[in-house]
Amino acid sequence: MLYIIFIIKQIIMTNTNTLKVQTDVGGVEVPLDEHWEEYTKSQRQRVKDAIKNVVKFMGMENFNSDANLHDTTADFCVPMTYQEAKDATNGAVIMEGDWGGQIYLSCPMKYVKCDKKTIIKLLIELDKLAWPCNEDDGTGLKFCRANPGTGIIGGMGGGVVLDELWINDEFEKIKPEIQRVLNGEFPSIKHQVVKIETKVGTVEVPLDKYWEEYTEGQRQSVEDLVRRIAESLKTKNIFTDGHKNDTTADFCVAMTYQEAKEATNGVVVLTTLDDMRYLTCPMKYVKCDEAALWQLLKDLDKLNDFPEEDEDDEDDEDDIYRLLEIQFRRANLGTYIHSDVQAQEELWISETYRHLEPQIQMVLDGEISRLPETKSA
Repeated sequence: MLYIIFIIKQIIMTNTNTLKVQTDVGGVEVPLDEHWEEYTKSQRQRVKDAIKNVVKFMGMENFNSDANLHDTTADFCVPMTYQEAKDATNGAVIMEGDWGGQIYLSCPMKYVKCDKKTIIKLLIELDKLAWPCNEDDGTGLKFCRANPGTGIIGGMGGGVVLDELWINDEFEKIKPEIQRVLNGEFPSIKHQVVKIETKVGTVEVPLDKYWEEYTEGQRQSVEDLVRRIAESLKTKNIFTDGHKNDTTADFCVAMTYQEAKEATNGVVVLTTLDDMRYLTCPMKYVKCDEAALWQLLKDLDKLNDFPEEDEDDEDDEDDIYRLLEIQFRRANLGTYIHSDVQAQEELWISETYRHLEPQIQMVLDGEISRLPETKSA
């Protein structure tokens, strides 16, 4: 008889999916998951202690509500080391500030490539942005098991663990920088640059949120263009204050006509290889096709006061325009396209051709195929 009772108790225990914990305000049941059996006695005690503290902080009614509990498991309450969380299939890192008053971020450890020292530095940087008055006090860093969908209790709406980086809305603008730090690409969210060696020294090119989208070929085009600019200007300080402080590596990446049309900040630049800028225009305002842009560039170039070609020159017509270039780039408002030309929210035309602005606009609008003054040229 006693043996039968023992077997029944074992069956009941085997099929129990919750942990019952007695707190100062009553008993609570916390869902378990498949990792519970792996915990040591001390880890299980930490689960119970954590649950008691959470209940005391939130109150019984809030703790038992579906909004807070249904995705949270006892598994989430067990602190782990950096390496334990890396090794766990559902390990995660969670950062908080203001003594739990704000959850900064969460991320599955399988996506974290940086070391623990860098994670701590990132936490301090985020805390300085969110709570500078706390002077680095009140921060919290936790490594634990947490399945996607697990809620994180905290102030200002708390947080959640997803199968990707989750960040508090306050840091949305710097999410790319945070992601690069966690990827192990940079040690800090500040001063993220690409260093490019040139004949005049090392040029540091600021990055922006589009950098991750570039192919190896596009990144190589950044290096090639930066070298050409730096060596042409004979200075490595092409991105410093007073020269090109708003320019980013983003502008250096060559794009196709269609890519620039689809980009929210795509621009076209009609120029020459010897750096004479004729015009720039946001691609969202360009209605003509690429062939019309080339014709416009050739027409503008013909109006320039260049010496007459030698009549005996055997170069064909294409060679006459060998110095002409059309650039399709990304350029945010204010980006320096040249030392004295910035990207604008509208068409910019070199002073030499300002008198032709109505006709140029008609070409860009697709209303005419080329400039009237050059049709008979």
